[in-house]
Amino acid sequence: MRKQLFQWAAVFACPFFLTVWVPPAHAFALLGSGELTDAARWSDANLETGLSFAIAPNFLSNASGDSSAAVKNALDTWSEASPVLNFEQCTGCYVRLSPYYGAQIEFFSAPSGFSYAGHSLEGALALALVGVHEGEILGADIFFNQDFAFSDDPGPDNFDIESVALHEIGHVLGLGHPDEADDIGRNYDLFGSPIGATGAEVMVSTIAPGEVSRLLTADELAGLDFLYPLPLPDSGYGVESSASTPTPEPGTLVLICLGLLGLLSLKRRENPSGCGDGVSQH
Repeated sequence: MRKQLFQWAAVFACPFFLTVWVPPAHAFALLGSGELTDAARWSDANLETGLSFAIAPNFLSNASGDSSAAVKNALDTWSEASPVLNFEQCTGCYVRLSPYYGAQIEFFSAPSGFSYAGHSLEGALALALVGVHEGEILGADIFFNQDFAFSDDPGPDNFDIESVALHEIGHVLGLGHPDEADDIGRNYDLFGSPIGATGAEVMVSTIAPGEVSRLLTADELAGLDFLYPLPLPDSGYGVESSASTPTPEPGTLVLICLGLLGLLSLKRRENPSGCGDGVSQH
């Protein structure tokens, strides 16, 4: 009877083990994706050579501070988050309005009435136009609305250049707005429900004047790991690792739990009297 009670206690403890040790899922959303498996991303070939970027000569010329340095800081933040990402400035590139020509990522500023390819800056701080073909990102143009007040050290009446750039580069890498995503094209928990945004993510759709959001959260890092998993050791570039799964595999945890039950049962057979090195309760 004591043996059966002990085993049943272990069985009931197993769900508790799963609840405690499953890491939280994150609220990343993918850019323009119908399904997680259809997510747009940069190709391995482009990642191997590094993504080129260029900044227009008159970029945010009316802003306070060094606009170009702020953009470069934002690019560095993304590249430091993953060894797969590397950005190289193309100093000799001809900067032109097209996500398919010039540097792969280009930064411009334009007035609020500016529109391109059916997209307008009206009412928006910035806009990222991302060229995608058959799931592969080919290039992107990022436009800042010069009618807003920008600064590299924002006060209560202007917007932080680096924070906005960090957000727009997230779009260029394939991430969407987690606070606007529907039930498709985003991360899910173990029960199949979409993860809700907290509002602290870099990729949320709004930012307030004076707000500084220059650090990637766990949500952006999870999305980055999903889109650009690290290669396995001694393998070819771009081979998917376990990081490509956005949520933990419950089957793995079940196997661990079953293994623990087997060890507990074996331990009981080694100590039939219940004496010796038993399992203590906490």
